[in-house]
Amino acid sequence: GGVSGPQLARAKLDWWRAEVANFYAGSPQHPVTRALAPAAASFGVSAGRLNEIVDGMQMDLDQSRFLDFKGLERYCYHVAGVVGILSAGIFGYSDPRTLEYATQLGTAFQLTNIIRDVGEDARNNRIYLPMEDLKAHGVTAADILTARYSDAFAALMRFQAGRAQSYYDRPPVALPRADRRSPPASSRRRR
Repeated sequence: GGVSGPQLARAKLDWWRAEVANFYAGSPQHPVTRALAPAAASFGVSAGRLNEIVDGMQMDLDQSRFLDFKGLERYCYHVAGVVGILSAGIFGYSDPRTLEYATQLGTAFQLTNIIRDVGEDARNNRIYLPMEDLKAHGVTAADILTARYSDAFAALMRFQAGRAQSYYDRPPVALPRADRRSPPASSRRRR
């Protein structure tokens, strides 16, 4: 038989890990890495950061449940926080706190996605909500997988929404002043 499903996904991730190594050895193969090559150094795109994103994809293959928020937060960092850090490098920053802000914002976005996608993820036998939170709210994995609505589920989701909101609100509450950008003059509304 051929390679399919999880095996194919693992093979692709292995290929991307090799491609990151090729990229930094000066011999990228993929059109995206070839296009990125001339700009990578000036924008701070490192092999470590790219591999952290691949690690996040690997986590998606290796687990469909998270026991606690610490594990989920680690996943959020790999699939979204690192993207925020790379974006900050591309847009430019001068205050190191901007990277903390970018990481927090990426995590906030990912937690929001998880809330939005609870049903879709459950249909794929995935539960990103931490098991410790389900237990604390009296919700079972079976409740999530069978879309069983209850007051306990509603309370669980309010808790998750509050957690996501806390990431939007955490210090630094706003992007450090040194790295704020005004919109270009051409996009400002004329009166």
